[in-house]
Amino acid sequence: MNKNILYIHGANMSPVSFAFIQKTIGKHKAVTPEYSIEKPIEKNIKRIARLARKAFGDKQFDIVSHSLGGIMAFMLLKTRLNIVKIVTLSSPLGGSEAAASLRFMYPNYQLYKDIAPNADTIKKANNIKLKVPVLSIVTTGGKSKVPFMAEENDTVVTVSSQTASDNPEYYFVDLNHFEVLMSEEVAKKIKSYLCEKRGQNWKNFMFANDAMKNLLLRVRSIVK
Repeated sequence: MNKNILYIHGANMSPVSFAFIQKTIGKHKAVTPEYSIEKPIEKNIKRIARLARKAFGDKQFDIVSHSLGGIMAFMLLKTRLNIVKIVTLSSPLGGSEAAASLRFMYPNYQLYKDIAPNADTIKKANNIKLKVPVLSIVTTGGKSKVPFMAEENDTVVTVSSQTASDNPEYYFVDLNHFEVLMSEEVAKKIKSYLCEKRGQNWKNFMFANDAMKNLLLRVRSIVK
């Protein structure tokens, strides 16, 4: 497959986390930058943008991102990079309530500053007009849901946070936050999505509010 793909890993993870997905996609040019969560997300985004521009120049490329990487992928749309499609996996697009609570205990921990629901980075990411098709893989937790989290979750991120943006195409899988990276179903879905011609099968599932999201989840559980 003649594709250029930028991979952005999740917090406290590494580019190796995308090994299975890369293998499933097949031959392509992959750029897999690393970043530090000890640095503000804005600085990491600027660095990743520079690396992408150096690797791809003015050529088109797609982004595959996991967790925190999905927020960075959205914010890269503010640059002049030639992004064609974006895939997010288990991304806290609406921020993390847990991070908001932990921020009081660890006020200097950069990650909690960046992903609290009221953080500037979260607000900026959700105010960005999505100029390209976006596929958001939503993980509902499988057998690994964390019971003390009040909402449906994938052990790390709530489903409501993953579906905070109104514009992506949502694809629900009953996996946890880390299983999604090793799922053959998910890897094949990503491959087929990236291989589609631009504009084909770009479905914007518009959720007016949390009630609509919860209704979709209930219907999905009944059908399953």
